[in-house]
Amino acid sequence: MINTVFVDPKIKNKAFVEKFLSGFKGNVFNLDILDNNLVDELNFKETIFITEKKGSFLKNCPCSPGVISCSYHNINLIEGCTLNCNYCAIDAYLNFPAIKVFSNLDEFESQLDTYISSHSYVRIGTGELTDSLLWDKFFNYSEYLVNLFSKYDAVLEFKTKTSNIDYFLSIDPPRNVLLSWSVNTEKMISLEEKGNPTLKERLYAIKKAYLKGYKIGLHFDPVYYYPGCFEDYQELIESIFPIVKDRIGWVSIGGIRFNPKMLDILYERETNIISMEMFPSYYDSKLRLFYPLRIKLFKYIISVMRKYTDKIYLCMEPYFVWDDVNLCYKNLNKNIYDWFFL
Repeated sequence: MINTVFVDPKIKNKAFVEKFLSGFKGNVFNLDILDNNLVDELNFKETIFITEKKGSFLKNCPCSPGVISCSYHNINLIEGCTLNCNYCAIDAYLNFPAIKVFSNLDEFESQLDTYISSHSYVRIGTGELTDSLLWDKFFNYSEYLVNLFSKYDAVLEFKTKTSNIDYFLSIDPPRNVLLSWSVNTEKMISLEEKGNPTLKERLYAIKKAYLKGYKIGLHFDPVYYYPGCFEDYQELIESIFPIVKDRIGWVSIGGIRFNPKMLDILYERETNIISMEMFPSYYDSKLRLFYPLRIKLFKYIISVMRKYTDKIYLCMEPYFVWDDVNLCYKNLNKNIYDWFFL
């Protein structure tokens, strides 16, 4: 629950700020009053800073060295997340722990125009440094982005773990918008995503989006290896794919992985991840599931998914993993782009 907002007095987009603050019931302060004593008292999961972003709003999705890139792109209009995912590296990645909302949208629009014109088969999303729909009850970024992208052929993905889709249910599905969900087994959601929307809530939102006419994306990431995982992932797949039927945009699979620097953070969290069979990979040094177990799990999940779709790709895996699980990585970005429009 957000209860405090700090506003940078130098921001230019006053209309954006005023629209948000008109419905906000918490405390609002001028950013100039912030000092070290006040910083120490803040709960950064309950605090928003409205400010201007310096530098680029857009970038290629970061890929580890030696892995196959799907050439995805990211928009970062908001940094920070209040969901609880033990595996998440956002807290370690960001050098400022509070939620930052950027208001210099004119600069973003100029950057976006240049960025899209210089790339082909653009698939772009807002879910790198936050959940794409987490803030829809505070800001109208979804509506803003849908309207902005109506002039582009780029595919705009909103990736979420929430059920905040009221705006999307109120409009006709835009031709280039994909609504996608990060999903996992009920066991792993209860253990590693405590307090987040449940699998049942996500499935309900997926069904409503499908019935409205949206293309649906699914992200099985991170998948875990644990006793009973094969049965659990089969049950998960068979609970979702009959819902989305013929309107799948794409499906990604990624094994649990993290930078060794995350270990200290994981030890502080109530997690089972560090008890799994994780080993450093030689190509990017990230801790990953023991290779034979990873291949075994990927093969099984893919075999169950293929009863429903072939629109499957791996996230951040080297070419030999793709070969071992019988997936094709050639022309990957164009293929995934084309999958959406099929």
